Amino acid sequence: MFLRKNLITSGSEKNKQNNYSHPSYFENPLSCPDYFGLKNLVNLTDLFQARVHLGHRSALRNEYMKPYIYGCRQGVDIIDLQQTCSLMFDALN
Repeated sequence: MFLRKNLITSGSEKNKQNNYSHPSYFENPLSCPDYFGLKNLVNLTDLFQARVHLGHRSALRNEYMKPYIYGCRQGVDIIDLQQTCSLMFDALN
């Protein structure tokens, strides 16, 4: 029933403008800053609620991670989510 309803409504939506139909969009994906639309999928509050900011114990910290550590609480490193979010978007796009 759900699939039939979607098939019936999708026919009327063909008149809408599709952003992905433009040929230049597919020619050079590296020219788009957010090709996959990741900024609409993940934000800082989602990362915080998923507890991504909690790192390893500070005794296990690698020296190369120092610029990305926000602080330390009760022996656990707290990861800077603003840097994580921006670097994650750069890596995934």
